[in-house]
Amino acid sequence: ITEMMTNPVGANATEKTPAKWFEIKANKAVDMNGVVMKTDKTETIQDEKCLSVQAGGYFVVAFSDDSSVNGGLPANVIGYVQSKLALTYSGTGDGTLTLSDAEGTELSSATYPKKWTQAGYSIQFEGSSYCAAAANSEYGTAGNHGTPGAANTVCPVGQ
Repeated sequence: ITEMMTNPVGANATEKTPAKWFEIKANKAVDMNGVVMKTDKTETIQDEKCLSVQAGGYFVVAFSDDSSVNGGLPANVIGYVQSKLALTYSGTGDGTLTLSDAEGTELSSATYPKKWTQAGYSIQFEGSSYCAAAANSEYGTAGNHGTPGAANTVCPVGQ
């Protein structure tokens, strides 16, 4: 898991949810079918077609593929649209997103602050640390910042 948008720019919580997304970078060629995603709920990626990602490629899981409600997330970067998970933007403490295979072996996990205060900026993960997307990484139509489907900007030292 390399990046996630948990607090997109939006007028209220209802408008924010469809603009949430997270990104995975594949270390080897893989079909994403069967990957289990877990936050407070669980959903398995399942599609009739092969959801192939080449080694070094990116796969974006979006909450909506409708550009009129997802902040203009580019359609060509969306690999899968999920319906059950929540990337919670409320409460205290941290949230965790975990990906595992069908046998339950953890593939990747990311812990993020539930109260991400930088509205409109994705959380970019670098090892066990994270930072906000760069100010010059605006995408879409709503003024959100991030690099969905592409390499992250480098996190400043010490963040």
